[in-house]
Amino acid sequence: MADLDEYRAKRRAGKTPEPLERKGRKKKSKELVFVVQRHSARALHYDFRLERDGALLSWALPRGVPLRAGERSLAVHVEDHPLDYADFEGDIPAGEYGGGSVEVWDRGTYELQRERRDGTLTVILHGRKLQGEWALVPARLGGEERNWLIVRAAKDGAAGPVQVYEPMLAREAQRVPSGTGWAFELAWEGVRALAPVAGARGHFQHTAGDALDARCKQVLARMPRALRTSECVLDGVICALDDAGQPSRELLEGGGGTVVYLTFDVLEYETEPLIEQPWKARRERLEALLDDSVAEVRLSRSYDDGSALRAAARARGLGIVAKQRKAPYLPGQVSDDWRLLRP
Repeated sequence: MADLDEYRAKRRAGKTPEPLERKGRKKKSKELVFVVQRHSARALHYDFRLERDGALLSWALPRGVPLRAGERSLAVHVEDHPLDYADFEGDIPAGEYGGGSVEVWDRGTYELQRERRDGTLTVILHGRKLQGEWALVPARLGGEERNWLIVRAAKDGAAGPVQVYEPMLAREAQRVPSGTGWAFELAWEGVRALAPVAGARGHFQHTAGDALDARCKQVLARMPRALRTSECVLDGVICALDDAGQPSRELLEGGGGTVVYLTFDVLEYETEPLIEQPWKARRERLEALLDDSVAEVRLSRSYDDGSALRAAARARGLGIVAKQRKAPYLPGQVSDDWRLLRP
């Protein structure tokens, strides 16, 4: 059995909700389990854990699990955790070791494919999200014994290179479309930008130049914490808000206001293209992946009553966008499925 003394020494009974002892309940299956937990601690990371010898071998992944063929990223080997940790979700209090929120990102079973003399483990994962082969390699990066690599094998249907998208554009209209097949959003004053996120790092794809990128450093730094994933492609608008929450292009260009990203669509999720899915399905996926506690990245709300929204938007000097709920995303195209009504 594994030695959990290091694990217990870092945690205080009664101060953390984390399991400190094996509860003794019997496993329902002889299959080995794995779990990946998103840990929003002082430094956001994903914890990758494999059952072995009655405990969970554990690595902290600062950039999440690599998902594309041949990709690799740092995996910091940490202390073994008790098996019950595979079910743990909750908030570790500030001031305690690992203080922050823990969510299960994926779980399932795995097969140990190979174990080499140098300690390299090759595993086949059977999870809800992760399917296929990964290797954990004791690379000793920077001379540190704890610094391993996790590598996605270039097989088993692993995703290919990142796809580049162009934004879908709305056609201008004069009247609010009627019927239940439409949803409505504010037309935010700002700069349209796609936001590809890979390896828990995001950047903006826009036409406004380096000056805007310089203004968005805080937004991009906070973006991985705002998302319950390390890999996706968002669509939205970069805005500068005044003290009343009103977006202002003048503030955005002049260096004032509070810069935020108002996101209204998701084009890809964990290497799965979503553009052929209807707006309604993409919207549900977007709402599920956003953490609304992060103020720098916000959901652009949708509404059912277009006429009421237009009246309210006009009072703020804003337009609205009408979107067909069943419409796919058409990259780079101007479409009647999206209609822009100016103030």
